[in-house]
Amino acid sequence: STVSFTGLSSSYAAYVVMINDLVPSGNAVDLYLRTSTDNGSSYDSSSSDYEWFTARLCAATATQTHHISSVTGPTTSITCFDSSGSGTGELVAGFVYILNPAGTLYTTIRSDLWGTQDDGYTAEGDGVGTRRSAADCDAIQFLMASGTITSGTFRLYGISPS
Repeated sequence: STVSFTGLSSSYAAYVVMINDLVPSGNAVDLYLRTSTDNGSSYDSSSSDYEWFTARLCAATATQTHHISSVTGPTTSITCFDSSGSGTGELVAGFVYILNPAGTLYTTIRSDLWGTQDDGYTAEGDGVGTRRSAADCDAIQFLMASGTITSGTFRLYGISPS
């Protein structure tokens, strides 16, 4: 129902998660990310743990424009992609970058995802978020705003500091 990676270490300057063919169980739901400082025993989810911004480009529909942006203050998670669909052919794919997981500064999350929204139209979403404390980030968790992750492939890659 969620996808978690534990054991992130300071051996890497950054991590990249490649997501392929993610399909949620529900329709019109957002993909969230949360971080952990206790290797996944719990994930930070207080109302002031994160800040994020996303910009979405999508095909125009009767109810949407070509460009939609969202800005939010402190929240319980970082939104990586919004309004993902669960219908035939609807999916999410792309990359999520975890920068500075060692904790000397705020951990930054950068997402570059694309897919098909709940209305069947193609969308591309770019986002950036920060964990609002300078602590180690040794685990991450992907989850849907509601429902679960039905299918998809998540691969984690470490990027060496030199």
